[in-house]
Amino acid sequence: IASTAEEYEPIGGLSAFLRGAALAVENGREPEGVSPASGKDAVRVMTIHKSKGLEFPVVILAESFTDVLSERSREAVNFEKHVGFGFKIHSPEREIRYSTLTYEAVNVARRNAATAEEMRVLYVAMTRARERLVFFAVTEDPRKVLGTICDLDRPADHVTPFRDYASWVMASTLDLGKVRRALLSGTDPDLTAASDGLLAFHTEPPEEEEAEDAPASAVEGPEEAEGISWPEDLFKPYPYPDAEELPTKITATEVKNTVKNGEFSEDREETSPARRPAPRRPAFLAEKGLTAAEKGSAVHLALRLIDLRKTSSPGEIEGELDRLERDRYLSRAERESVDADLLLRFFGSPLGGRLRKAGKVYRELKFTLTEDAGKHVAKLAGKGEKVLLQGIVDAAFEEGDGLVLLDYKTDRLVPGETPESHLVKNGYDEQLAVYAEALTRMTGLPVRERWIYYTRYGESCPVKEPERRSVEERS
Repeated sequence: IASTAEEYEPIGGLSAFLRGAALAVENGREPEGVSPASGKDAVRVMTIHKSKGLEFPVVILAESFTDVLSERSREAVNFEKHVGFGFKIHSPEREIRYSTLTYEAVNVARRNAATAEEMRVLYVAMTRARERLVFFAVTEDPRKVLGTICDLDRPADHVTPFRDYASWVMASTLDLGKVRRALLSGTDPDLTAASDGLLAFHTEPPEEEEAEDAPASAVEGPEEAEGISWPEDLFKPYPYPDAEELPTKITATEVKNTVKNGEFSEDREETSPARRPAPRRPAFLAEKGLTAAEKGSAVHLALRLIDLRKTSSPGEIEGELDRLERDRYLSRAERESVDADLLLRFFGSPLGGRLRKAGKVYRELKFTLTEDAGKHVAKLAGKGEKVLLQGIVDAAFEEGDGLVLLDYKTDRLVPGETPESHLVKNGYDEQLAVYAEALTRMTGLPVRERWIYYTRYGESCPVKEPERRSVEERS
């Protein structure tokens, strides 16, 4: 992991590494762990199935009270290979289905088969340890669990009524008579003594929450409460009704949306393709081609993860796109949708050249800040209310004593529309103003320039400070 992290140092540092790691996990490409043949002291986390054939000095089996058996079938038709089919009977008059003897027999056979399989899995787990095997079993009411184990009328080794590893082990190893007598006497049973030395049990009581001291009147019943005179202001109106209109958080996208439609959206997440990649579609739908939003997401992903040192020629850019596909950041369809010439045109432009030469570059920089709610809800102006503001900056780089802010747009312009009029109409100047303020608060550096790059047209458009519209005008 450390060597992988070092590779991200020149292309965005920690932020890029964390985002890349998240994407790798999403795409099923996790970093390799320590090989057991390496001889290194390490903790290995794996499933029981993957541990077959391996041995370790100490094995820890976590969450051993987890239900490992699947739920019984509720379908109309049930099947088990040794018993056959079982059917429910349908009553048209009452519009319900009744179980049958054959249906229940199939259920029992399926449960027995599942139990046998899980017992084989438990055997694998218990035989991986050379020196010590540790079970972690957490339950809210251990006395109830032990009572259930003791109360069943069955041979000591009959564990099939239970659905978890911990109960199976305890039912097979404990002296249930000793445990039952301790429970009946009201004392906590000594599980180590009750196991005849086969197992060593260590129990930890739950942490008790400190009870708040409450006056006796707070817990009195209705009878005792009669005759109490309630304070006159007990049911007075809530003194901050305007704050009820304030969302818990807003995003930079919503700030620019208030310019277009005068209200916050109900969706409190970023909805731009640049912010939230379109979900992968099934292969049979992907054959029809990517949507415009999916193509835009692919372009943004390439611009975010491409190595800036390898963007000076078509061959280098093609190689980087191949790497992103090979490392499963881009699917084959997404890789093919990204035009290498489009990226070359950007990195060959004056703005792209400045980005490539910058000493420190920020890419996909997420921020969460508090801001005066009066900027966004007119009724709250001057009332001291705060709102959580979130967003993601596509790119920024240090130049001189300040920052240059860059945002990528894959929008399509309507005939006769210019990039300048498009960005103002859509509130992008307001959006970048939020980004600029966030960058300054995070880095301490002023934002000297703001740019939008229209990837579809290869045009860089400078963004001016937005006109200071009042909240009433924006809302």
